[in-house]
Amino acid sequence: MYSKMLVLRFPRDIVNEPIIANLVRDYDLTFNILKATVYPRREGMVVMELQGQSRD
Repeated sequence: MYSKMLVLRFPRDIVNEPIIANLVRDYDLTFNILKATVYPRREGMVVMELQGQSRD
């Protein structure tokens, strides 16, 4: 199992897009959101841990 801490910043033009949901579905990931600040029509920030199988 591979684990990585990430800080994602979303510009306001994509803040309503399902970016994290798409990553989880497309790459079979598990996530833990540690902190998030996301507002409609404004930029957002998410601190999260992603876990998944390593692809060598």
